[in-house]
Amino acid sequence: MVPRKKWRLNRSIELLRIDQSVSMSQPATVEYNVLPTISASYGLRKKVPIEAKISVEVSTINNPLGHTRNFRDFSFVGYRQGL
Repeated sequence: MVPRKKWRLNRSIELLRIDQSVSMSQPATVEYNVLPTISASYGLRKKVPIEAKISVEVSTINNPLGHTRNFRDFSFVGYRQGL
C-alpha cells in the first residue's frame, strides 16, 4: 500500500481578462481566459517526486465581428530532481 503522506494534490484556477481598445470610436475586443489546473505528485524518493498535471484552457473572444470560443487541454507527466 502507498503511504498517503507521500502524495501531494494541488488545484488552481487562473482568470484573465484582456481589453484591447484600438480607438474610442470603435468597439473594443475583449478576451476572457479561464485555466483550471489539477496536479498531483508522489515522493518516490526523498528529492525525486513523480508529477502529473492536467489543465484545460477556455478562451472567449468578443469583438465587433462576432464571438469565438476556443478549448485547449494540456497534460504533463514526469519527474523533478532536487539538488
